[in-house]
Amino acid sequence: MEVKMLEAADGDVIARGSYYGGPDYEFVVGVGGQVFFRVVGDAEMVWAGPNAAEFRRITEAWNRYRAEVVHRPSGAAQLERVARLRRELAGLGALPADLPPDPEPLWSLLLFEAEHELG
Repeated sequence: MEVKMLEAADGDVIARGSYYGGPDYEFVVGVGGQVFFRVVGDAEMVWAGPNAAEFRRITEAWNRYRAEVVHRPSGAAQLERVARLRRELAGLGALPADLPPDPEPLWSLLLFEAEHELG
């Protein structure tokens, strides 16, 4: 998944992208300042960050990971990099334990996909 931060917010939208050429999506700041992921045109939202500043830091970590794994072979090296990403995301508040499991928070889902080489 690719995440591109906007230079200036477009209403409540602070980032956009697409999921491997799939539907366009956006990240919006909701009530209380939390950030949510949604497919453009869909009302359902998935938690993506505690606030805009932390979401930016989470996105930077994710984009660093994506840039590095393009050149990394699968297997042990990939799993090692995913483990490092997991620690980094946890430290940034991207993997809170106090959210309901359904829908699954975005970064938990992306880590699962990365660990199983699905994305």
